[in-house]
Amino acid sequence: TAGSTTTVEYGAIRCVLEFETSNGNTLYDSGTLTPTLPSLLGRTPMQLIHALPTAMTAQRVVVELLDSANADGYLEAGYLHIGPLITTAINVDYGCSWAFEDPSLLSETPGGRLMAEERPLRRVFNGQFAAVLTQTEALDKLFDQLDRRVGLTKLMVLIQDADDTTQYYNTAGFGRLRSLDQVALARFQRYSRTISFVEAVA
Repeated sequence: TAGSTTTVEYGAIRCVLEFETSNGNTLYDSGTLTPTLPSLLGRTPMQLIHALPTAMTAQRVVVELLDSANADGYLEAGYLHIGPLITTAINVDYGCSWAFEDPSLLSETPGGRLMAEERPLRRVFNGQFAAVLTQTEALDKLFDQLDRRVGLTKLMVLIQDADDTTQYYNTAGFGRLRSLDQVALARFQRYSRTISFVEAVA
């Protein structure tokens, strides 16, 4: 349904974390979450990213897909990813960047006409922690929890600024690390590390 001239809304999602106890306690209820995207999606997928306010352990997660105005009578969800949150006291440095990458296969005819096998656009992120990480952040969180457990093949969610939820469709994404970069001791008790990330769209 059209939300306005600048955004388009796609149903709603409610996420509930439950822990099975004698009285059936609910640990967390997100309420209704409505993904909002630019009016022109183009060749980018719709993703809804939601960060819990604190770490929680639950026996099950209940996800409700809601859209009472949907004429088709059903909603489709392609992928659900749930994982631990890794944060640092100081965010990535200024100069970090997001960009679109177009993996379409291009070729030219002898006369110069472009032939293309069009593929979905994907976002890439490059950033750096320059001599701001503590030993715990650099080694326990990024080196052990991120690099060792995720590597280049497992999927993750990257959120540049967890407080700026209005820009999640631009500055947060679901994908994978593009490289396993060095954790460097830059100065006394402070470490550096670069991050390279590419979005997974299909």
